[in-house]
Amino acid sequence: MKYVIRIKAVSECMRIRRAALCYLRLENHTYDIHREIHPLKKFKSIQIIDSNIIVDGDKKELKIGEEVYFHKTNIVDNGMESIEEELVLGAMLIPIDRSMEDNYLNIIEKNESIDEWKGEAFYLLGMIYEYDYKDDDQASKWYLKAKELGFNFGLLNMDNIS
Repeated sequence: MKYVIRIKAVSECMRIRRAALCYLRLENHTYDIHREIHPLKKFKSIQIIDSNIIVDGDKKELKIGEEVYFHKTNIVDNGMESIEEELVLGAMLIPIDRSMEDNYLNIIEKNESIDEWKGEAFYLLGMIYEYDYKDDDQASKWYLKAKELGFNFGLLNMDNIS
């Protein structure tokens, strides 16, 4: 079965909430996404080795559909005072092979979402068509549908389609 790792990081400081989301394909390699995007860059190191994620030296096993969490507190100086910034990073394995296609279509038909983003099921279907079926035309259609719902990560993957 083929998987992607969904990494979601959220920071909250001075009542401002920032979120970052990224997907990595899992192929038994070590990925170092250190300093990729805010708030992920607030962690010293984020590595994925096989089915484990290591965040700032803390190792947890990745599981299908079950998010594992890491928490961190930073001190931020805004020029007037030092304020605590709360950071949370969640990661989980998400299957992206044709056996999951009906599940994602079912989510779409019921107008549900996998997490807080409605277009994520469309995005995952795009990944299934790109990486499992090797059908770039159909993958592009699913990525564009994800974008129409405000889920723009699909456009990043469209650059990879030949």
